[in-house]
Amino acid sequence: MVRGLLRGLLLSASPDKRDEVLRQLEKRAREAQHELASLTDAGDDVLDFLAREGAPATRRAVAANIATPALTNRHLAEDGDDDVRAELAQKIGRLMPTLSKREAEHIRALTIETLERLAADQVPRVRAVLAEEIKRLDNVPHHIIQALARDAEAIVAVPIIEYSPLLSDADLMEIIAEGKVHGVLEAVARRRPLSAQVSDAVVSSLDIPAVAALLANPNAAVRDRTLDAIIDAHLPDAKRIGIKIDTEGFEMEVIAGLDRHLSRIDFLVSEASVLNRFEGSYNFSELVAALWDKGLRFYNLLGQTGLRAPRVYDCIFLQANDPAFDRLKI
Repeated sequence: MVRGLLRGLLLSASPDKRDEVLRQLEKRAREAQHELASLTDAGDDVLDFLAREGAPATRRAVAANIATPALTNRHLAEDGDDDVRAELAQKIGRLMPTLSKREAEHIRALTIETLERLAADQVPRVRAVLAEEIKRLDNVPHHIIQALARDAEAIVAVPIIEYSPLLSDADLMEIIAEGKVHGVLEAVARRRPLSAQVSDAVVSSLDIPAVAALLANPNAAVRDRTLDAIIDAHLPDAKRIGIKIDTEGFEMEVIAGLDRHLSRIDFLVSEASVLNRFEGSYNFSELVAALWDKGLRFYNLLGQTGLRAPRVYDCIFLQANDPAFDRLKI
């Protein structure tokens, strides 16, 4: 009866009116499909049908639905819509911690296959969503973590490198040696914990942001002679050395690593906080005292490093016997 009534209305309506009725019917059908795609009790067959035949918004809803069967998830991993695959990547990542060995073998196999496909997705954003979701998990196949850690895109590789418990020291050493992606060394330096071996490799890279991140990492096993090691590696023959330190509150840790090459230091410029900016950090007098003990004396302020009220200055320190001090005498 309803179909007959609709047919009658469509036949009697003008072409413009008929087109509008059809548009409204299509719109309501899509809305109904989208609502159905979000239901966890919709049924496997219904969700599979919507994943294959639904509009993009409907397929995204199926991809986000935790009740969607594993075989349908695997199909959605090949979907032509980037947003569908990104939604699926987020869900699969969140499902992984609940994927126990007691799951049916074929479900586990399909889920891992879906994970592999998403990790190799041609769109960086999809891989990045997956990396963010699985970065802390310990039940992801090692080869997937390895692939993401070596991804050419920093938004994919960095979260895995910084957080994944599945990367060994050997893995990290290889990643450092490859050095293909900007930001990778900093991600390694921020890992907690970080072994002395890997810390040494970061120092040897002479990547300033990475070394600063390393020194700021309370769980990194940083050897006492870090700054000496940098000079050994990169300035072995220099007779006069100038040093600039700006490590956002960790200047004291950097200075502690300077010992064997003190006699070669011509000048040292350090950012110094005259007011405490960081919890548990040093005060200005402690910095001056630490450098005094190493034979370096405060000489002058080079200028304020911020635009607000004076809190941070670049300060220059010279050897105690530097002739510049004689010119200051009255």
